[in-house]
Amino acid sequence: MEITIKYKGKLENYYEAEKYFRKKKKTYKIDKIFEILLIILGIYMIFMKNYVLGGIFIILGIIFFTGLSEKFITKIYFTKYIKKRGFQELIFSDEKIIYALNDIKSEMKWDFYNGYIETPNTFLLLYHERKHYSVLPKESFSGNSLEEFRKLLKQKFN
Repeated sequence: MEITIKYKGKLENYYEAEKYFRKKKKTYKIDKIFEILLIILGIYMIFMKNYVLGGIFIILGIIFFTGLSEKFITKIYFTKYIKKRGFQELIFSDEKIIYALNDIKSEMKWDFYNGYIETPNTFLLLYHERKHYSVLPKESFSGNSLEEFRKLLKQKFN
């Protein structure tokens, strides 16, 4: 059985992927606590009449807490690397994954990936000890290939 998808990366898929990837990180709760503490420290600094430093801490805390920093970084990454790629093709089988981009074609074994995350509109294939991911938009699957791919992922990673 082979599942073939062809797609062009879209920024909104990468935003969604980063949002869900961030929530699955082991440090997510600690990050949120740190972000709230940064805002509280900013408020404290304002009460201590250090308005500039207090304002900076509050602004940074809000930027981190709302995920604006991740969106900014994701947009830069997407613009620099993904947007220029054009259409990408992936062929998944039980044994391997074939990646094709323009004249480049490479094969990977499934053990390159360590797991996956499913979001409403994408699949994230995790690699490098689950610290990085590849984004696969669900809209690139046709017919029943989405269900077949989901079964393949469960077979490989559960």
